[in-house]
Amino acid sequence: KQKQLGNYEPWWYGIFGNDNTETVNRRSLSGVRVTDTTALTFSACWGATYKIASTLASLPCQLLEEGEGQGWNRVRGDNRAYLVNERPNPDMDAFVFWEMMIASLVNCGNAYAEKQYINGKLAALWPVHASRVRPDYEDDGTLFWVVEGNVKKDGKSEAERIEAADMLNLVG
Repeated sequence: KQKQLGNYEPWWYGIFGNDNTETVNRRSLSGVRVTDTTALTFSACWGATYKIASTLASLPCQLLEEGEGQGWNRVRGDNRAYLVNERPNPDMDAFVFWEMMIASLVNCGNAYAEKQYINGKLAALWPVHASRVRPDYEDDGTLFWVVEGNVKKDGKSEAERIEAADMLNLVG
């Protein structure tokens, strides 16, 4: 049986910078706590991240699907291609979206975007900071994501379950 990631002690996530709980306060051997956020306060880290993220975000992105037989076909005239290449959501263009995703990928090892559907059609991709996301599994091994810190209308923060099919996960 596969071990459920959700059953690990909270400090386990803190080793990798995903310290969603206030009980986690791990420090390096030097006594300094380093996260992706604190690392970006150093000009060399910020500069390298900016250079990588902005360069890759400026490249054209092609959405491909498996063709009949062998090979791949470029997807054109599809809302998925539009989301990937032009406007992933109403608040940002593709360059800003991919710049954020690649920066997260470089500094956190993963990048996440929640898929939003309207009338059963993929309508938007919303970036979610990697520190707020953790994987978990059903008893049968089915993956789902837990997103911490979603603030509800009543002002309370709680975790939200996101099905694996509803989360874009780029693994570094």
